[in-house]
Amino acid sequence: MLYLLNTHIIIELGLFIFILLATLYFYFGIQKSLQLARKARIKLLGQEALATILFIEAEEGHPIKKPFKIQIQVEPVMGRNFVTDLTDLPKSVVQSVKVGDKMHVKFLPKNPRKVIFIRLLSID
Repeated sequence: MLYLLNTHIIIELGLFIFILLATLYFYFGIQKSLQLARKARIKLLGQEALATILFIEAEEGHPIKKPFKIQIQVEPVMGRNFVTDLTDLPKSVVQSVKVGDKMHVKFLPKNPRKVIFIRLLSID
């Protein structure tokens, strides 16, 4: 009985992701829709962790790339700490953060390198 319930939940989640992808593709195109679906999946199923900003780099002269790269050390509740890059911060947050600030992020334990920003914890 429990196996059937879990299968039903997995099917509904898969259907939700499919409908979300189809809708986002219609509005934003395939590249943007895949990015938004990945973020939605991390927000829905991800594990929240504390992260510390280690390095901030401004990438000048690259109009296609994001204008900044922030390296963070993620400290999950369970498991080992890891270092990754964060490039999808809101511009208002990017302008106010500095090395050493802490923030909350979410990531999938199966693929911890893909991290999304949740909220800033401290600004001095």
